[in-house]
Amino acid sequence: MNHSLKLSLLFLRIALGLNFIYLGWSALFNQSLEGTLSGHAMGSLYVWLNSPNSVAWLPALASWVFLVAGVCLVLGLFTRLAALLGVVLVLASYVPTISFSHFALAELINDDLIVFFCLLVLIFGKAGHYFGVDKFLHWKKSRRES
Repeated sequence: MNHSLKLSLLFLRIALGLNFIYLGWSALFNQSLEGTLSGHAMGSLYVWLNSPNSVAWLPALASWVFLVAGVCLVLGLFTRLAALLGVVLVLASYVPTISFSHFALAELINDDLIVFFCLLVLIFGKAGHYFGVDKFLHWKKSRRES
């Protein structure tokens, strides 16, 4: 993999990680932002995290998972696992918003779906191996085996 592609994965990983950190932090410690953030990228996630219809502990758990997954993505620590948790949470908030009764193509193309595919790129692109802790964990593991 060439240097510019690795650099692109690094920036994508850090951008998604910072977005998840902000999402988790604002949902945990600043609920007044929900109205403002719901109109922005990944707005349905903000609404879902603060929804009164959800189970009482679910929004807090999801917020902590977003926060921890974001920190892991920024550091490049357990990148695949953090991205997989992000995929699960993004799908958990995106799938209920799809209306199959009056299905429209515009429902398929939104920010949540773009984040979903970006997370898949991180999972399959070994994004944590470039300026991330995963590289050192992998190096230590492979050195121990030899």
